[in-house]
Amino acid sequence: TDDTAGLITVAAPLRTDLWAEYHGYSQLAGSLLPALERVPLSPDCQRHLYGQRDTEVPVEMAMRWMAPYPQTIVETSANHRCCWGPALIGAIEQITAACGGP
Repeated sequence: TDDTAGLITVAAPLRTDLWAEYHGYSQLAGSLLPALERVPLSPDCQRHLYGQRDTEVPVEMAMRWMAPYPQTIVETSANHRCCWGPALIGAIEQITAACGGP
C-alpha cells in the first residue's frame, strides 16, 4: 500500500518451489512465489537477510532467486534461529535512510 516505506525479510524462502526442491519436500500447493511477484517498492527499499550458517534457507539459494536484485541481499553470520539482531537493526536503518519511515 501507499503507507509502506520498506520491506525486510529474515531467512525467508522467497522461492518456495526451489526451497522445497532443495530439501526434497513436496511442492507447496497454491503457495505464492514472492521472488517472482512485482513488489511496488524500489530495490533500495528492500532488504532480505540470510544467514551464512543457515541450512534451512541457505544464502546460496537466496543469491540464486534474488539475482536480479543483489543489492537487496544482506548476509550475516546467523543461522536459521539465532543472532539476527545486528543485521536487522542495520537493515531498518538503511531502509529508513533511503526510503523514509518512522
